[in-house]
Amino acid sequence: MICSHNFGARFIHHHGDNFRLQTYVRKIICGKDGGELIRLKLEADSKGDYHSLHKLVFRDVTDPAIRADILQHIDTHAKVRIL
Repeated sequence: MICSHNFGARFIHHHGDNFRLQTYVRKIICGKDGGELIRLKLEADSKGDYHSLHKLVFRDVTDPAIRADILQHIDTHAKVRIL
């Protein structure tokens, strides 16, 4: 599993608002499902600072289409886990 610090908020923050990097974040998040997606969220949220999956999606990913793709993917997999 790729550590969230390698692709997450810190990476985007240090390299600016870059569409290519945001596309990479989408590819990684949307490439996870089930337990992998849960582990990704837990890893991103467990660093003990303000960097989290929520911050990554709602603040660091600024492209509306990329954010929508990520949220749709998370929503789809959340519904599968509930059912």
